[in-house]
Amino acid sequence: VRHRPQAAEPASSGCCGPCGRMRRYFLRALDSLCKIFNHWAFVNIGLYNYNFWDSGKKASALFNTRGWTGIVSNRVVHNVLFMTSIVIGLCTGLFGLIVEEFDGYEFTSFNKPTATAFVIGSLIGMALSGVMLSVLGSATNAVLVCFAAGNVEFSRIHPQLSNEMRESWATVWTGYFVD
Repeated sequence: VRHRPQAAEPASSGCCGPCGRMRRYFLRALDSLCKIFNHWAFVNIGLYNYNFWDSGKKASALFNTRGWTGIVSNRVVHNVLFMTSIVIGLCTGLFGLIVEEFDGYEFTSFNKPTATAFVIGSLIGMALSGVMLSVLGSATNAVLVCFAAGNVEFSRIHPQLSNEMRESWATVWTGYFVD
């Protein structure tokens, strides 16, 4: 959920009276549900054994109090992993095409076996790499939650690693990791 400052609604918004109140109610309800149902909740479940409802609330509260809503709303790691999964899927599709053409193995009995071999190979590659790369995405989420929740303990126990992490993250996220 991206944080936006609330601005006054313009008078010409078209929704006034009961319709406008209903729209604002549903938007507030949707915002509160987004604070509960987020992918950061799974990290808190794994770390602290909270239930899903409390875990989502506590994860949202943690990032809000730290002022890291800009960091957690950025999905660059997950987008890179998704693009990597697509590239792996295309490579396995090409591999399936090569096997179909040169080895004589037939994937199906459809009238276009090369296209079918490419599609089957791509889907298998994307599915398997998506599962494997989701582990990396979850590990990234866990590192961010652990650093947000226990950065003081981390700097006390591992000061050199903590300083390296702060310095490298401060180059990307200026203003977030100042002491």
